[in-house]
Amino acid sequence: MRKVIIIIISVVVGLFILIRIPINLRSNAYYYATHMPRNSKQYPFVPVLLGHRLPSNYVPGYEIKNIGSTRGPLIMEIDKKM
Repeated sequence: MRKVIIIIISVVVGLFILIRIPINLRSNAYYYATHMPRNSKQYPFVPVLLGHRLPSNYVPGYEIKNIGSTRGPLIMEIDKKM
């Protein structure tokens, strides 16, 4: 009986962890993109904008607009502010 309880708890905890991984990656994509090692001429926030809406204070000096549908896929346009 004790082994069955341990197995059930292990399965529940494992499923919880597997479900949380994609949620964490999606909600913290900007943090991961900007804190990973990269070359000096790369802009790490640009790939993140392909499928995410970022607050304007995350990318100062740039104007970000969604030119896609509000219900469909996001098509983000980035313009440098003058």
